[in-house]
Order: sequence, then structure tokens, then C-alpha cells
Amino acid sequence: NDVWMPLLIRRAQLRLVAKDSIQETVKLENRYLPVLSETELYGIGADSEQWMENYEKYIILEEAAKSALEAIRPINWNSSKQVVKVFKELGIPTEIVDKEKSYGDNISYKDSVQELHIAKYATEFPLIKLYLKYKNLKKITSSYGEKFLNHIHQVTGRIHSNFTQMVTTGRQASSTPNLQNIPKGKKGSGFRECFKPAEGYVFVISDYASQESRLIADVAKEQAMIEFFNSKETDFHSFTASKMFGVEVRATIKDDDGNILVEGINEHLRQIGKVLNFLIAYGGSAHKIADAFQIPIKEAEVFITKYFEAYKDLKIYYEYVHKMAKKRGYILISDKYKRRTYIKHYDEYIRLEKYIERQKKSGWVKLIPKKVWSRYYILKGEIERDAQNYPIQGTGAELTKLAACMFFEWYIKENLDVKIPLIVHDEIIAECKKSIQKKVSKALKFFMEEAGNYILPNKLIKIVAGLLLSCYY
Repeated sequence: NDVWMPLLIRRAQLRLVAKDSIQETVKLENRYLPVLSETELYGIGADSEQWMENYEKYIILEEAAKSALEAIRPINWNSSKQVVKVFKELGIPTEIVDKEKSYGDNISYKDSVQELHIAKYATEFPLIKLYLKYKNLKKITSSYGEKFLNHIHQVTGRIHSNFTQMVTTGRQASSTPNLQNIPKGKKGSGFRECFKPAEGYVFVISDYASQESRLIADVAKEQAMIEFFNSKETDFHSFTASKMFGVEVRATIKDDDGNILVEGINEHLRQIGKVLNFLIAYGGSAHKIADAFQIPIKEAEVFITKYFEAYKDLKIYYEYVHKMAKKRGYILISDKYKRRTYIKHYDEYIRLEKYIERQKKSGWVKLIPKKVWSRYYILKGEIERDAQNYPIQGTGAELTKLAACMFFEWYIKENLDVKIPLIVHDEIIAECKKSIQKKVSKALKFFMEEAGNYILPNKLIKIVAGLLLSCYY
């Protein structure tokens, strides 16, 4: 039965795979399994002495920030209640909408000193910068202290993370420890620098240049973006701002010593282009944009209008994916693999939509409770945001997985002394002998770009992999 039952389950699974046309997704994930298995089994080396040296540096910085705060007010700066009280006394806004208790026109508020809320007031209140600096340092020292080194395996002397091959969009996740969010820090003090290859080996690192923006351009067939990525221009945020406001926008370029090489033009507009590029890609609403810039909703809506005037094809694409997600009950991640993500609370959304339609036809719209309207728009907003972001995030994950498969199969076939100790979203880290690092780096870049050109549905732009040869991560 132990042999027979899995075969019966497989037959049932394959019928569902064929029904949903996700054969290519299954093939990719099965092909990727040996790659991720090797990554988990091989692990990554870490210099524990350097790790502790860096940790001590952060402890000193944390204590200095804490002392500076206590000199201003001798309170417990780890207590959000005490911090809220001080911030209110100083006139720093702490109130935010309590989404759980609000519905319709009945708005409930709560106090918050989370970075997402108070960071926007940092220029007006210097104390906020100091407080956020302290909180960030506290988070680093509590997460990456001596206990983190317990993850170094006693036999292998390496860190072996647990990888989850697929989460929501097809991306992989890392846990115990999470190696995908290790802080980089400044040169000489970053924890990533503590990851070391074996003696006589080097790391070869490659990641995708502007992966998400390039994918958006191709998937949406957005002509303005396509023209940019096929040109020799490099500053996408300046390009966006220039298209939005019809003026020249350019960032200041400095050398390593801080000397200005190129003067910036309308840099304040570049910041708007940058924020809009990120927020709209992740389904950001006018409320989020207004919150980010501390401007009225109407002004934020003007920014959104200008953005979609600059990228007309993108607006058409977003409207299409919104419509299809609400119609299907799932979000199609990519045309190539037909991977899909089913929408949470979809049945509830459909029930509310049908109820509202019935009330409209009966002329009883005014009788619809505010709670119903509120819940309906919350679910509708979630679907639309995910429909915008998931295909890009998921396609990016498929792209990286395919590249890793091609690279892995290449060095196995060539019988080369190469391993993949870590993959972080759109970045692949290879470990190899110094004598073959040029050969390996050339191959890694080639396969990453080949994967991109295979997966892009319209092939209107080139996916570019940037390369870094390094003896440390």
C-alpha cells in the first residue's frame, strides 16, 4: 500500500494538472527540486568571528542611539505606549485609521509609532529619525546576535536554511534561519559579508537588473517602458517623472568620495516617479500615495492620472487583469506556465457583488448596510492589488527558478566543482574554484538571460543579468 497509494494519488493529481493546464508548472517545480535540495544540503559558510565583530559594532551604535534618546526623555523607548505619549506632547501625529474597527463612514482611530506611519514626518521632527534608527539597530542586534550562530551546523560548519519551494505566487521562502533578508549594512560591517566560500573557492553572484519593471513592460506591452529599456538610458525613475510632468528630470551622480559628477535636474520630481513606480506596481491606492507624500487625496489622484497618461498601455493591462481575476476567481501568474493563485475570500466577494446587484435592480441601494459596502470594497481592492502584483512577482520567481535549473544542469553535465549555496529572489549565488570563476560567471549570466528571454511572453525587451565576482557575499 505504501507503494500503490502514492501512484493512485499521482493519477488523481495528474487529472487535475491536465484540467488546469499547469503541466509546465509541475515540470518546472520538479526540475527545480534537485537545485533547491542541493542548496539546502550544501548550505553556506559563515565567518563566526567576523559575525561577532560586526554584532559588537551594532551593539555600540544601538547603545549610543538609546543614550541620545534617553537624554531627550528618560523613558523606556521600547514601550510604544510611552513613546506615543512623548510624541503627542511634542506634536508628532500618531493617529492612524483602525481598519479592523472602521467601516463605511464610521471611522475609528488608534495610535501608532510604526515606521510606515511616522517616517513621513521625519523632516519636520528630527527626533523621529533618531527613534527609527534606534528601533532598526535594536531589531538587528536582537535578530543577528550570538544566537544566530547556533544555526552553524556542528558537522558541516555551514548554515543550512529550510526552504519552502512555493509560497503564494511561486516564490520560495527561507526559514530557521531566514537567509533572504540578512541586512547588507555598510562595507566592513554588513552581516552578508560574513558569508564566506570554502577555502580556495569564490562566490560568483548574479542578479537581474530592474527585473520587475522589465517584466511589467513586457507583460503589459507598455510601449513607453519598452522604448526606455531598449534604449541606453539607465535611470527609470527619472524617465517616469519626465513622462509624467513633461520636463527634464535627472538624478545627481557622485563619485565614491562624494564629489558631484553630474548635476541633478528636478530631483524632487524623480522621487515622485520612484514612489509611483513601486506603489502602483504593488497596487497602491490614492490613499497610500497621499500617505507617502503627506498630500491630499485629490493631489494623489492627480499623480495617478499623470502616471497612467505616461503609461497608457499599462492602464489597459491593469484593467484587464482586474476584470479577469474577478471573473475567474484566481490570478493567472504567467502565460508560459499557467500557474495560478486562487483568490482568498472569493466566494464572499461574489456573494456581496450579487447582493449589491440585486439591491440595485430593486431600487433598494440605500438600504445596503455600510458594513456591506465597506467589506465589498475591501475585498475588491485586495483582488485588484494582487492581480497587478502577483503575475509580476510570480513570473520573476519562475524566471529565477528556470535560470537556476539551466545553470545547475550545465555544471553537473560539465562535471565542474560548483554549487549553489543560496538563491535570494532574483539573485543566484554560485560557489566555485577560483580557477574556473570566469567560466562559471559567464555561464551564470548566460543562463539567467536565456531564462528571461524564454519566459517573457512578448519578448519585447531583453532581460539583463548583472554580475558581481566576489570572495564574499
